[in-house]
Amino acid sequence: MIKIKERVRKGSSTGFAILTVLIIAVGWRLRGYELITAERGVGYVCGIIGFVLMSILLLYPLRKRVRALEMIGGVKTWFRIHMLLGIIGPVFILYHCNFQVGSFNSNVALFSMVIVSVSGIFGRFFYARIHHGLYGQRATLVDLRRQLEEQKEELSPQLDLVPGLREKLFAYSDRVIDPPRTLGESIRRRALTDWQVLRVKWTASRLAQRSLAESSAKHHWSDKRLRQMNWQMRRKSDQLIRQTRKVAEFGFYERLFVLWHIFHIPLVYMLFIAAVIHIVAVHLY
Repeated sequence: MIKIKERVRKGSSTGFAILTVLIIAVGWRLRGYELITAERGVGYVCGIIGFVLMSILLLYPLRKRVRALEMIGGVKTWFRIHMLLGIIGPVFILYHCNFQVGSFNSNVALFSMVIVSVSGIFGRFFYARIHHGLYGQRATLVDLRRQLEEQKEELSPQLDLVPGLREKLFAYSDRVIDPPRTLGESIRRRALTDWQVLRVKWTASRLAQRSLAESSAKHHWSDKRLRQMNWQMRRKSDQLIRQTRKVAEFGFYERLFVLWHIFHIPLVYMLFIAAVIHIVAVHLY
């Protein structure tokens, strides 16, 4: 049931992303026809809606810090609203300006919004790497290490069917799970992770295929059973490698998330200051 919900959620996110890209693409293609102007009509309304939606974004950090706001909903709900409006709001603003630059104050507000939106996309990526799913609780290195040890204990008897496979995978796990001491070391490890994972997977697969082929010849397995055994061993190996990778990368993404948060908050304040100045300037002059 949980897996079904997760697939539905991922499908909904993918569908929403595709729809958003299509809406932006249509607006970009039609910008030259001047169908929308910022000063009146649909363009003016889009500006109001976009500003209101992005102002509501501020309720999420307030909800996290002010207990008196519990009546307006849970933090998880407001996190979802925060991410949703962080995309819908900028789309309205893009239609408001007809995907074109204008005066100096409007350009400052527009580019501030674009920077904040792009920053939010990166933040969503980092957030998901240090939590149990996008809407789950914050993970800890202790939790991930415990899950890895439990997985090792569970898979050991099955991996022992291939001589040397357990030792090979456990050696890789022990080598990479020590937390990095500096950001530079975190970056270096992350840069090498993909290559290391591919190498370990390839080595484990070749080792399993060779050993299982020998067992098949010895015990006269059918081709079907040999394929099943190869698939099962590959799946078990991938499970362990995947969990090891989570532990190895946790420190890297945790550091990046902290740095991102320091960078993102001032940008949000700059955006709203620029937006207010733009609104005041437009209506006064």
